[in-house]
Amino acid sequence: MTDAVKRERLDVDILFVGAGAATLASVIYLADLCKAQNLEVPAVLVIEKASELGGHQLSGAMMDPKAMQELMPNFVEQGFPFHYQCTKDFTWIMTKKRAISSPLTPPPFMNHGNYAISISDVVKWLGTKAEERGIEIYPGFPAARPLFEGNRIVGVQVQDRGIDKDGKPKPNFEPGPKIFAKCVVFGEGTRGSCAKVVIEKLGLHGANPQSYETGIKEIWRIEPENHMPGRVVHTIGWPMDPTTFGGGWIYDLKDNQVSIGFVTGLDYDNPHTDPHDLMQRWKLHPRMKKLLEGGECLHYGAKTMPVGGYFSFPKLYADGTLLIGDAAGTCNGERLKGVHLAIKSGMLAAQTLIEAIKKDDFSSATLSGFERAFHESWAAKEHYKARNFHGSFKYVQKMPRW
Repeated sequence: MTDAVKRERLDVDILFVGAGAATLASVIYLADLCKAQNLEVPAVLVIEKASELGGHQLSGAMMDPKAMQELMPNFVEQGFPFHYQCTKDFTWIMTKKRAISSPLTPPPFMNHGNYAISISDVVKWLGTKAEERGIEIYPGFPAARPLFEGNRIVGVQVQDRGIDKDGKPKPNFEPGPKIFAKCVVFGEGTRGSCAKVVIEKLGLHGANPQSYETGIKEIWRIEPENHMPGRVVHTIGWPMDPTTFGGGWIYDLKDNQVSIGFVTGLDYDNPHTDPHDLMQRWKLHPRMKKLLEGGECLHYGAKTMPVGGYFSFPKLYADGTLLIGDAAGTCNGERLKGVHLAIKSGMLAAQTLIEAIKKDDFSSATLSGFERAFHESWAAKEHYKARNFHGSFKYVQKMPRW
């Protein structure tokens, strides 16, 4: 639709786009910092495309608790939703017929003490904590496009409702409002519809192009004798060919459930590679069949993850905007973990926003402090250790097939 359509206008101080872990951690920490420093909490609004919080969060993750402990030191006592803490790590090296348990677990796959969670449940829980602090959250408000004044981000337009497949208005057409803010924080996840426009228009690309993986996830209820609380398994090898990056995982959840999933790097060479087909073939492996036999698939989904790493980070700020979480590429592909890094990026953004609020200055000069703080943090140091992990895989070629 064109700008000729009359739209409602809403003005806030700070707008967060996308109600994921990064955003909700950021608004919680922002409210806490304002209280600690006797500052008035600005007019903050969070908009989310899903009809309810957690609706676009794919369940099943192993969360490193480091960032959550910084956000809320007593998070477990406050009712943090989790299934088990990891007590048993396994790595399976898979051939077509066998799954050989490695005597050693590679350090990136060590999860002892990490929490098996539903990220959907965690986001819902964080949402209640944000609302307790007076933060307004509007589910069902998908951002359609960013709004610019020159090279400054000034807001977003919410998606129109009641349009047909050709983009033409139907009788029930409702134009999406325009939301204006002094600062817009994009936490939309991987290659969000607004964040990708901002990165492209303002030239915020990193030194290397971003790389992506597709993660296929399923939640199964399995036979009790196959269930092992505290177990975390990572698999490598079959059905991947040696030139394709990826592997599988198994996390045990409560009520005899397991989260299983398979990751495929989208920089594969074989044009016939199909991440969904690989997942189904992996489930037919004799070891997986034994695990799932007699069970029931309860949920299914897929999402992408940014795994380019340290050298693929975009510039994290511009006039009037910050990028956090997967929108900033903070997922660590070596560890297959991003929740703790998303939370930390949101907290660091909140610290920068506090300085901007004090100065009433949301220009690049002030917001650049976010990028400096991020690169001085443990989050960036974790990424730096894995800086060549994904890129170096392209050099491990011409190996015998499994």
